[in-house]
Amino acid sequence: MPGVPDPSHRAGSYIVMLSDAPYNAKLASVSFGGGTLSFDCYGAPSSAGTLGIAVGSYTSTVTLDAGTGKATAK
Repeated sequence: MPGVPDPSHRAGSYIVMLSDAPYNAKLASVSFGGGTLSFDCYGAPSSAGTLGIAVGSYTSTVTLDAGTGKATAK
């Protein structure tokens, strides 16, 4: 979180590594048109797509709509 001081190291920004314990989150799948995702200066995505996220036996899919930029998780 840029601009938010790390409570343990005041000199740096606060960073939460979701891939580290206790979360151990992993990307299970990534699928975007053209293989890359970028956002323009207005926050509009270059393509629609999905991200599969896994934490232990729990999985969720985040879907990004290219037209609206809205992300939804299931």
